[in-house]
Amino acid sequence: DDVGASGTGTASFTVAPSPLHLVSVLLGCSNSRCLQVTTNALLDFDITSTNPVFAANPTSFRTASGQNVAVSFTPAAIGPTSTILTVTGSTRGNPVQSHNVTADGTGFDLALNPATLDFGPIPVGVASAPRTVAFSTTPTTQTGFAISAVSSNRAFSASVSPGGPVSITFTPSAEG
Repeated sequence: DDVGASGTGTASFTVAPSPLHLVSVLLGCSNSRCLQVTTNALLDFDITSTNPVFAANPTSFRTASGQNVAVSFTPAAIGPTSTILTVTGSTRGNPVQSHNVTADGTGFDLALNPATLDFGPIPVGVASAPRTVAFSTTPTTQTGFAISAVSSNRAFSASVSPGGPVSITFTPSAEG
């Protein structure tokens, strides 16, 4: 006797690693890691992110076996952040997988105290008394930085004490 049988094969895919953590990234820089999308059938894929500081490349592709996807992070602020990457495969029911991606933006904010200097009226050709500007960072850091220029106006001159404030002097060369 014959027995009737029926069934439907289904396509499936996996994404690894999941979750994905990108290392700490300095503001103004970017970093990326690779996700591997693996499938058992020819599928078209689309990848979207819920946070614009994360990007997938490529965002759309077709594969019958696997595809590496670079996920990059370019921080917009200091601190931890995350996104949900949604991977959609074009097959019956359009299977969707959501994957958490986390990263940390690092760096520091530089503050000047005072933020502005007013030397008041100074006679032409006479140097003002030096005024000081202190620098601080948030969060506090031991990162060094260099002052490359105070002003393109030669009426101002600056001197820097190691680890100390900047001393600025104003010597006007003309009225106004």
